[in-house]
Amino acid sequence: MFVRSARRALSGLAASGLMAAVVFGSVPAQAVSETVPSGVVTVPLEVPAAAAAPAAISPAASVPASAPAPATSVAHVLPTAGPFVDVPEGRTFANEIAWLSNSGITRGWSDGTFRPNEPVLRDAMAAFLHRFAGSPQWGSHASLSVFHDVIPGQTVFYPEITWLSATGITRGWPDGSFGPLGAVNRDQMAAFLYRLAGSPAFSAPAQSAFRDVSPGQAFYRQISWLASTGISQGWDDGTFRPLQPVTRAEMAAFLYRFNERFTPNVSAIAPANNLVCGALPHGGCFQVLDRGLAYSSGPGAAPQFVQGAIGNRWNEAGRWNSTFRYPTRPENCGLAAGGCVQSFQGGDIYWSPSSGAHGIDRNSAIAHFWRGQGSEGGALGYPVGPESCSASQCDQQFQGGRIVWTADGGARLGQRIYSGTNVEIGQAMAADHGWTGNQWTCLHSLWQRESRWNHLAANPRSSAYGIPQALPGSKMSTHGADWRTNPQTQIAWGIDYIQERYGSACAAWNSSQTRGWY
Repeated sequence: MFVRSARRALSGLAASGLMAAVVFGSVPAQAVSETVPSGVVTVPLEVPAAAAAPAAISPAASVPASAPAPATSVAHVLPTAGPFVDVPEGRTFANEIAWLSNSGITRGWSDGTFRPNEPVLRDAMAAFLHRFAGSPQWGSHASLSVFHDVIPGQTVFYPEITWLSATGITRGWPDGSFGPLGAVNRDQMAAFLYRLAGSPAFSAPAQSAFRDVSPGQAFYRQISWLASTGISQGWDDGTFRPLQPVTRAEMAAFLYRFNERFTPNVSAIAPANNLVCGALPHGGCFQVLDRGLAYSSGPGAAPQFVQGAIGNRWNEAGRWNSTFRYPTRPENCGLAAGGCVQSFQGGDIYWSPSSGAHGIDRNSAIAHFWRGQGSEGGALGYPVGPESCSASQCDQQFQGGRIVWTADGGARLGQRIYSGTNVEIGQAMAADHGWTGNQWTCLHSLWQRESRWNHLAANPRSSAYGIPQALPGSKMSTHGADWRTNPQTQIAWGIDYIQERYGSACAAWNSSQTRGWY
């Protein structure tokens, strides 16, 4: 069992509201915000939820105290005392919690507590089950996880969550998320344990063991299996309460009773190198390989790795939930100027050292026009931004110019038409030029000082004119005959002037601050 010193506070990403139980849970848990307690957290899965802990459970709750006796073949002896200050001897599930600690599955909090009444979060459950299964070696196996909200280097328990997915124990939500900070409901726990046992053959009864769980309901088979094994017998009132979050104490009892009856059988679910289908949206599949996770659009398609800058762009776009969907070919490098491309169901993502990674809808009119101009090897070069559309036009910026499409004129080389206030137009045009962050701040400050972004600003003493205060204003006619009245023409001229003379907006701003002009 590994030990980490602290856990990052993460934003709740679990789905909210009611959702049909399609993949993982019958109702997604509402987002649970987290705060990191003071001091060092011994094991990061012990981060508390900000919400108040539920009321103490009765002995009959969830996993009743009067559980079936352990099988005679089980030699395990239940401890009679535990290490946690908030789990006194005699408390419900105190012995099971002590077993959980002695087994190395948890060490509690740095203040000596276990906090038995707090709900188990989904990322913590992944860590519990991974350790319960013997902490199988998994390592840093993928540049991208199956879930868009489980990110290497950012998500706590990234390896454990991806292990849980690769074994088939979890399938996530239909939108491609895992919701690591959502609470685990009781029906979800039943599905977890059923899959952990290797999804054993079991015929669910026609008559439910619980009055609030009916045939046809999400996870009915798994809940019935859980009851048939004696791992859970529900509440005294005959209910199972499938949508109620599992507390940490209940989780300890569930795992203890599972341990009495079964051995984790994850290798039979999704062994390495097997294609796993049905877990991802839109019919996608993934495969666990030594290099990481490879993805395909379905059982008949070859899995492909998506990595590096192209993988990052695919991830940012939303992966299989974006217009790109799944990869169809491996990354192909050796293009003009040292570039690479990878094909997806809905388009291609190109990368070069000078342009970065950007996508093209291969079936769009803009893409056809670009290919007619020589693609990345032509004068237009690589894309430097995504295709964007308004009610009247679509456009995409390339290294050598912009392609514009309208219904009446088709695709052609042209200038994008911007809308908004002068400042908004300036920010959009600066971003298209690559001036964001500090560069945009410098440009905004420069022209705020020069003209307050007034495209009609005229200096009667110097003849300077417009937003950039061109001297004389007629210089801007190189960018359009409407230079006197069109802020976009003025901004385009000003950006080109600054680029040619100073190289960056901040260099021009520094000159203005030092000399009073630029």
